[in-house]
Amino acid sequence: MRSVEFGQATTPLTLLANPYQWEFLLGCGVAVLAGSHLPWPASPRRRGFFLVSLLLLAGLLLFWPFAVTFTYRLALLLVLSVLILLSSVIDVQFPGLRALAWVGGISYSLYLIHNPLQSLVIRLSLCLGQKEAVAALLLVLVPLLAAVFYFRTFETWSLQLIQRASAHLQSA
Repeated sequence: MRSVEFGQATTPLTLLANPYQWEFLLGCGVAVLAGSHLPWPASPRRRGFFLVSLLLLAGLLLFWPFAVTFTYRLALLLVLSVLILLSSVIDVQFPGLRALAWVGGISYSLYLIHNPLQSLVIRLSLCLGQKEAVAALLLVLVPLLAAVFYFRTFETWSLQLIQRASAHLQSA
């Protein structure tokens, strides 16, 4: 089964072949489970069975005859989902957790601007004849720094505006 790009799905089967659908659904499920107070975290046996099942599914996907990018992406997402769900139950401090939380805070800004900036960096690197290591570093740093700027100027301002409007509406 080959991967289908956005807008090309014509049947339910081709729609299911798109890895973005699975990534979105898995992310929604993990967010609901991690943020809710459902009974499954209270039972270690059910929690363990569920998490081991996700890991076994990830292992099975790696040997299934799907497109390589589809299975690796989905398997990686399953493993990351297990880690997120475990972190919502067990209070473990991983090294670099604050850095990941910081990136998570600016992730929407990064999502909004990374594509055009990475295209620009690639074009500039090709025009200037940069080495691959320099280009790779710029591909990460330029969108990250721009996302920090975007977050601190526009997104922070927007969030403050929403909070003020919400407080004003609740008091009225």
